[in-house]
Amino acid sequence: MLVSDLFLQEKFIFPKPYNPKGIDPSLMTFQEYYDLVNPTGREHESSSYDYPLKKFNQKKSDFPKLLQRIKLKDLYFEIRLNENPGFGGKFEIAAFDEDQCVGKAQDEWGAMLIMVPREYRGFGLGPILGKFARQLEPAKDSGGLTPAGYNNLMKVYRSYVQDALTTGKYSKLIKAREISLEKVKQIVSSAKLNSITKKSEDIRYDTSKPSNWLFYYSGSTFIIYDKSLKERLEDEKENDYWTEKCIKGLLTFEQIFESDHLIIITLGGDDKIKSFLLNCFCSLASEEGYIASLDSEYIQYIDNKSIELDEPNNSTGYKRYNVNYIGKPIDLEILSKPEKEFRKFDKYHEFEIKIHEMAELKYK
Repeated sequence: MLVSDLFLQEKFIFPKPYNPKGIDPSLMTFQEYYDLVNPTGREHESSSYDYPLKKFNQKKSDFPKLLQRIKLKDLYFEIRLNENPGFGGKFEIAAFDEDQCVGKAQDEWGAMLIMVPREYRGFGLGPILGKFARQLEPAKDSGGLTPAGYNNLMKVYRSYVQDALTTGKYSKLIKAREISLEKVKQIVSSAKLNSITKKSEDIRYDTSKPSNWLFYYSGSTFIIYDKSLKERLEDEKENDYWTEKCIKGLLTFEQIFESDHLIIITLGGDDKIKSFLLNCFCSLASEEGYIASLDSEYIQYIDNKSIELDEPNNSTGYKRYNVNYIGKPIDLEILSKPEKEFRKFDKYHEFEIKIHEMAELKYK
């Protein structure tokens, strides 16, 4: 999808235009536009402004105006505007994945700075933020460009040219003799529209749908993971941030030496997943003739319709609650069958070992 496609979905009216000279990038060649926004030809190393996600800690509430909600690679992002950033700049634009800031375009010491954390590169957020920012200040000095910044500027410029072609702007200006056909040819040629290639989007980025999750059960371990984990591990360029998101839950347990009690060693996941895994654990203990004993930290996740607790006791050496499982027995073999079918490719158990490692590392 071209950046211009996103902007044709609806008309945006910014409250404050910062373009007193009426600069229109679509009426300039790329070299002319590059010289305008980077007059000194300054360049920065690739590592400049290479920030991780944890550095992007802006709150969505600081960006009250919603400019666009877009879907990129299965995820929905919001592009939002802050007109009073408070650091001397005229505006600040940010992209959000739910409540997490994942990109910014802002005025920094009189120059336009566009940043996307390394975890969110490849979504096309840089050109989108750049286009919104250039809508406000098309002539803003870049302050110098990294190689990625240069590519980003080219993509933003292309979107201006693509917009003009799509809307018939050039034809109207030629008929009105406000621009020559030769100049339009130079502009379109400099945009290099024929060089645009579509990137593959085979791997899903939305791992929030339980219908795509698998339940792994073996020995004393339960793991819930998203099917796309296999593709991500096969993709050498895949980001660890997104691979980890495929791991949704983990429960490991062990038998207390020379006793009939089972205790939890690790429990990880969101609250609903923890509650589900606790049910699986307590059901298994009941069916196998063991006593499930829970530490107090796990009590908040129990399902009261399926689990009753005895008074806390020290029979296992620590203060724990013994469980009476009163819910419907959970057939773990049936529950885990789709995962076993899915993992038939794993002849040497390399994938199985990997999901164990990833789950334990995530929830240790």
